[in-house]
Amino acid sequence: MKNLILLNIYDKNLQYFINTFCETYHIKNPSLIPHVTLQGPFLKEKRKSFSTTKTAIKLNHYTKTINKRDKSIQINGVGIFENNHTYVIYLKVNPDKELKMVTNKTDYPIRKYGFNPHITIATTKNKNQAISIKKELENNNINFNCYKVDWNTHIIRGNKNLFNIWQNLKTMSLVLK
Repeated sequence: MKNLILLNIYDKNLQYFINTFCETYHIKNPSLIPHVTLQGPFLKEKRKSFSTTKTAIKLNHYTKTINKRDKSIQINGVGIFENNHTYVIYLKVNPDKELKMVTNKTDYPIRKYGFNPHITIATTKNKNQAISIKKELENNNINFNCYKVDWNTHIIRGNKNLFNIWQNLKTMSLVLK
């Protein structure tokens, strides 16, 4: 079982775009609302040392700033990458410095892989399909400014990437339990 911290993005236009995309390409809708993986995956027993009070403070501040409409999560563009023979089609999230400060992905450290915040919209084993979809999506003007977010932990069970909301973390004390 692996835990992650996700930045959930609540935007009706973004959700409509993803739903329409999935219908158009006959792809299963993602099981969660649009999100950016901020931290993880990490093993549950290591959560205390990984997700600290300092991290919770940063996450709370970051989400409050966005929810007060002082800034937005900007989404523009599309990309693909390959991971273990699976091609991931994603929407690009503007990599601002505040987002980078709350991101710590142990499986893809920024030093080694760079900083590529994104929202996964589809996966496929077919490279040609992924490239074709990316090219078609590039013709759209993908541009969203999202102002409603929160952060939660999620659990992946087994080898199946089945996401379940584990607990809505709204206070620092819950992070450390």
